[in-house]
Amino acid sequence: MVSYIKANIITHPHKSVPSYFHRYGENTKYITYNKSSNTTWYIIFEEKEEAFLITYITNNHINWQYFNV
Repeated sequence: MVSYIKANIITHPHKSVPSYFHRYGENTKYITYNKSSNTTWYIIFEEKEEAFLITYITNNHINWQYFNV
């Protein structure tokens, strides 16, 4: 997952997080990582200047109800 994030956080399309996740920072966005056909990981982050701060990581087994899946 770490190598995926490093390779894709800049180029992968960012999506705004659902309001439930606003507690993890201002202007937070997320990208997805599909480890398997059963699990989608959501990497939630803030972009500050030219850096990305990952504030939370969850998956569809835990927080599925907050994402439009």
